[in-house]
Amino acid sequence: EVETGREHSTLGSLEGIDFQQGPRLAFHPGGRLLAYARGPWSGIWDLATKEEFPIPYTGEHHFLPDGKWLLVVSSDGILRADIRMRPGGEAVEVELGPPRLLAPGYWTGGSLSRDGKRLAAVNGAEGKGIILGLDEPSRSCEFKVPGASASTAFSPEGGWLALGTWKGEGVEVRNARDGAHLKTLEAGMSAGVQFCPTFPRLLTTGENLLSLWECGTWRLIRQE
Repeated sequence: EVETGREHSTLGSLEGIDFQQGPRLAFHPGGRLLAYARGPWSGIWDLATKEEFPIPYTGEHHFLPDGKWLLVVSSDGILRADIRMRPGGEAVEVELGPPRLLAPGYWTGGSLSRDGKRLAAVNGAEGKGIILGLDEPSRSCEFKVPGASASTAFSPEGGWLALGTWKGEGVEVRNARDGAHLKTLEAGMSAGVQFCPTFPRLLTTGENLLSLWECGTWRLIRQE
């Protein structure tokens, strides 16, 4: 529904999405398209017309800043597909190119650097993480991570990578270029990670524990 004076839309197919399992929603940089994953189904909405386009592969979706690529972090690997939008009156036609496999394996907890040049993900079952150089594949690397690793987050300037956990303790801070270990933070069980976009701060959200850390020194500023 769209309410006069307070424009909003209700998209019924979003019901049933598990929002705890990574970024299941992703806005296209232009703001008109929204990619979603719901169980084994994935799709892209044209928010202007509510037309839905199916995506043949499901997982965590990430649009690159230029809007030309859709990245999918999934149990089938990390995939990249070209995305093209062709205007057609009020509607647009969305066309996805054939997926290209960037990294095989069962990956989760993906995050994209602010400049869109690197993507990080983890495979807790195999105890490894990956940083993909999207513009320079030769700079990609894999590194060891704890088995409970479940999520990643790049710092805004791209120098640090935080690793969150699922049913594990602590948060690890890594060098975002090569995955080298820098610091382990006492952030509680099953901690999520998020860097502040404007201040040098890292927020960790463990079970019943919210912590704010100063980037660089990794000094605990506040904990509740």
